[in-house]
Amino acid sequence: MALIDAIQRIPIRGVGISTDVEPDPVWVSDVLRPDYVELIYLQPKVVQAVADQFPGTPFEFHHADIEFYEPAGVTQRFVDAARTVIDILHPHWCNVEMGSMRVGSTLFDQFIFPFLDTDTLTLMADRLRQFQAAVPEVLVTFENPAPLWLCPGGMTLSDYMRQLADATQCGILLDLTHLYSLMQLQHATMNDFAAFPWEYVVQIHVAGSRAFDKILLDDHTAPIQSGVLALLAEVLPKCTNIRGVAYEMDFVSKPIARDMFPQVRRVVESVRPDLQPQVGSTLLSRPNL
Repeated sequence: MALIDAIQRIPIRGVGISTDVEPDPVWVSDVLRPDYVELIYLQPKVVQAVADQFPGTPFEFHHADIEFYEPAGVTQRFVDAARTVIDILHPHWCNVEMGSMRVGSTLFDQFIFPFLDTDTLTLMADRLRQFQAAVPEVLVTFENPAPLWLCPGGMTLSDYMRQLADATQCGILLDLTHLYSLMQLQHATMNDFAAFPWEYVVQIHVAGSRAFDKILLDDHTAPIQSGVLALLAEVLPKCTNIRGVAYEMDFVSKPIARDMFPQVRRVVESVRPDLQPQVGSTLLSRPNL
C-alpha cells in the first residue's frame, strides 16, 4: 500500500522526547540524550533558536489541533504556521490533534474530540486531506482521541482509525495513555483491538497522567502509569512499521523526567531492539497518492 510505503521510507528515529522548551533543552540533551526531539508548536523564532542550539539533531514536529470544529476548516493561518516550522526543522512527519481545544471563542483545558461516526469521519478525512495536500514534503499523522468517558458515536476506535487512515493515506500517532484509559473504561483487553491498524502507526507517545473520576487525563507533569509502560511492551511488536517512541515531557520536573525516560527506553530496547535510529536521511518525498 502507498501509505505503508511512505511510512517505511521514513528513517527509524528510535526513542525520543516530545516537548517544547520546558524542561531546558540543553539539560534534556546532556542528561537524557534522546535519539530525536519532537517539538510541539512554538513561535518560529523560538523553534529557530532551539534548532540552532542543536545542529544535526533529528527533529520531528507536533502541530496544534486540526481546527475540527471551526467552520473554516483548515485555515491558511494554520497551514502557514506549519510551513514555517517545517522549513526550519525539516521533519519527516507532522502530527495533528484530531479535535480542538477551541470552539468559537471558548477555550477548553482538554481537547474536544469528534464523535466516532461516519459523518465526523467524512469531515475529518476532508480536513486531513486538505492539510496533507498543503504540506506534501512531510507525512501527516493524526492522534487517537482521549476518551471523554466513553467515546460516543457508534463506531469502534479501531474501525474509525483504520477508515480514516485508509481514506486520507495519513499515518497514525498512537497515544498510549489515551488507549490505556479507553481500555480501563471499557474493561477491554488487547483482543478487543485486534482490528486496530497497528501497521499504520508511525510513532507512539507515552506520557504521565492523573486520575479523574473513572478516566485517566493527560498530565505531562505526572509520572507514567505502570500500566501504560506494560501496554507499551504489549503493543510494540504489533506496530510493525513504527519509526519512533516519544516520551511527552513538556513541563515535567527534571527528577520525574530523569526517572521516566530511561524506563521508556528500557521497555523499547527490551521488546524492539531493532528500533535503532537511522542517521543521515533526507526529507521524505511522498508519492502521488
